[in-house]
Amino acid sequence: RILIAGAGATGGALGARLIVAGQDMTFLTRERRAKQLASDGLRFRAPDCDGVHRVRAVTRVQDSEQYDVVIVAVKAPALDDLIPMLTPARGPQTRFVPLLNGMEHMSKLERAFPGQVLGGILRIVATLDPHATVTQMTELCSLSLGGLAGDAVPETVRRAFDVDAIDLE
Repeated sequence: RILIAGAGATGGALGARLIVAGQDMTFLTRERRAKQLASDGLRFRAPDCDGVHRVRAVTRVQDSEQYDVVIVAVKAPALDDLIPMLTPARGPQTRFVPLLNGMEHMSKLERAFPGQVLGGILRIVATLDPHATVTQMTELCSLSLGGLAGDAVPETVRRAFDVDAIDLE
């Protein structure tokens, strides 16, 4: 089970790729975006595919919902408010994969979820247009994962991202 916090350009594009690959996906979004996704679906356009995907979008994680992978794909200023919202998603094997600009978020997430945060670099060229369509501009979709202390990435996490449309490094 994968939770993506954020369904904008980055979270939406990566999420669409994972949905197409058959992964069990949930998006944690703000109220307005959750309503858009509920009514219109996740509209995704890329050079190699185009479609509308019905998705599960929530505005909060229920206490009983734990995820294997939590992808953090929000703007950095939203992180402080987001961290408490992610706590119910955490189980003993959950791994958090932040895909934000900068590095300050790593220490914040590691303090909140010690030993459960991985390093992640996503290379993708995507945008969210005014009509809420996520558009991937090129075929580039490359993801690098690593443990913060040089430890290995759990195989369950690696398998979650090992899909045709994502070049996993």
